[in-house]
Formats: sequence, structure tokens, C-alpha cells
Amino acid sequence: MYKTIKKLFKALNSSGKSWQISGAIVLAMFSGFLPSSTLILLFILFISLVLNINFSLFLVFTLIFSGVGYLFDPLFESIGYSILTSEGLNSIFTDMYNSTIWKWSAFNYTLVTGALVVSLILVVPMMMILNKLITLYRVQIGQKLNEWKFTKWMGVFNEEAQNTSIFRWWGIGVFKVSVILIAIIFVFLFDPLVKSTMEKELSRALETQVNIKSFSSDFFNLHVEISGIEIADKDKLTHNLVQLNKIDFDLGFSALIQKKAFIETLHVDALSFDEKRASAAKAYSESSSSKTTKEQSDKQEKSSDMSNPFTMPNVDDILAKEKLQSIEEAKAFKADVEETKVEQNICRA
Repeated sequence: MYKTIKKLFKALNSSGKSWQISGAIVLAMFSGFLPSSTLILLFILFISLVLNINFSLFLVFTLIFSGVGYLFDPLFESIGYSILTSEGLNSIFTDMYNSTIWKWSAFNYTLVTGALVVSLILVVPMMMILNKLITLYRVQIGQKLNEWKFTKWMGVFNEEAQNTSIFRWWGIGVFKVSVILIAIIFVFLFDPLVKSTMEKELSRALETQVNIKSFSSDFFNLHVEISGIEIADKDKLTHNLVQLNKIDFDLGFSALIQKKAFIETLHVDALSFDEKRASAAKAYSESSSSKTTKEQSDKQEKSSDMSNPFTMPNVDDILAKEKLQSIEEAKAFKADVEETKVEQNICRA
């Protein structure tokens, strides 16, 4: 806490430009008010790296505005709802939602739109007020505080600004390198890693060899295509229990930014069963998996149910497991009828 206050005083009393402080606070307002589910935050981070603002203040005030934003979330949602449901803007929002780039902004969330609009409205007034307050502080308060021995001992005055240029060129370089690294990972490594992980995890879950010919993803259109899926029959390794030529689907963006998977459209091509494999599958080995003893015991208990995960369950078995009220009432009614018959027989006797 002491270091944070000291950094704030150093920034206020340095020879740097006032906009370097006010700009950091204004950008922190955007970062704090906006929810983490929107990728607009990446754009804010890019600006904070490129512009030569006080980055330490940006981080500190982001935390402060996050707390303030939490208190005003109901107001932001109300404003966002009013804007998004406006009939005059309906066609514009429809076109924006059909654009992948705008989808990534998550503008269709009332909280995102409300917080963004409020932040944009406050930009100019906050910049003007903060610049005025910083100038007044340096002229009227800072000079007097500089005469105190205690403040001189703290070393928060007469700080020379290292750089007062508008742009921070090394920040552009850092952002470029980060974007290039992320692009390399997604273009060259993401699809192979997902394909390998799917084969491994599905083989372990189904206890048989699973092969996938290719996995391809399109992040701009949120589209995934998987081709050549073969699930070997562990009781007959020369055949596939299930075989798919291709499966492709589109992911729902709103669920994706909440770290959920929602499939909007799904296409399955050439689904077949008990097809002969080009080469016999390898028998699944328990030693190749990293299961714990507890997982193995649980698996053994459920082995009878999971012997063939694609076998359709019996209707009678399903009804026997479920406690349906209609069946219970029918049984009670039948017992009541039997009891009535017995009483009638007794009376006749």
C-alpha cells in the first residue's frame, strides 16, 4: 500500500505531462467498468501499452474502478438494455451481430454496452477535470509540500520524467511480439494439439482406440470441422464400433465467452456402424493411462454399464430406475383394488 501511494505521489509531482496521469486513469475506468467477458479489454490494453501513460497508475486504478463498477452494474445493465432494445437501432445491431468482429466485442450483452456507453460519455469530462486538478495540485499544493522535510525524505518530489513523448514504442513492439506468438500457436499448434488430446481422452474414456484423421478450426467464424473419426470395437478390433466421415459445427459466441460450449448448428456426414477398419486397432492397455486407483475401482463398478456406450438402453430398465409418480400411484391403486376384493370375499363368506 505504501509503495502504491508513493508511486501516485511520484507521478503527481514529476515533470511528466498531466495527460500521462489522467489518460491512465481514464483508460483504467474502461478496464474496470467493462466485464472480463468482452475482448474490448484487449484493445484497452493495447492502447495502454502504446500510449506513454503511467502504466502503474493504470493497473492500480483498474482495481479501483472494478470495485466502483461492481456497485453500478445494475445501472449499466439498465442503460445497456434501453440501448439494445431501441427500435431505431435494431437494424444496426442486427448487422453488427452478423459480423464476427463485432461478435467478439460481446456488445449484445447489456452490461458491456451500458458500461461502454457510460465510459465514453465520461471520457472528455474526466480528462478535463483531472488535468485541471493535477495542474492545481502541482502549483498550489505540491510546491508547499515540497518544503516539508518529511516529504523530501520520502523522495516523491522533483522526479524527472524519463519520457514525455506521446507513444511508447517499446509497447508497440511488445504487443506485436505477443500477437505474433499467439498467431503462431493457433495457426501451427492449436489444431494438432486438440486432435491429439481428443484421441487420447476419448480412447481413455471409451477404453478403445480412437482415431481422428484431421481437426480444423476457424476462430473468425467460430467453426470446427472434424473428419475421419473411427472408434474401434474393443471386442472386435478389426472393425469400428462407430465411424464418421465428417462432423462440423458452429459454436455459439455468447456461451463461448462465458467459457461454455454451445453448438448452434451441427452437420454429420456418413455415420456408420460395424465397418471394417483398414488395419486392426491396438488393444487398449490400462498401463498406458494415468488413472488413479480410485478411478480404476470406480470404472470397474460401472464396467457393466459402460461395456458398450453406444448400446441403446432398455425401456424397462429406465422405468425401473426412475421413481415415476404415475407408476407409484398405479401400484397403490392396484393394491387397493386387491384389498377391496379380499374384503368383499370375506363379507360374502
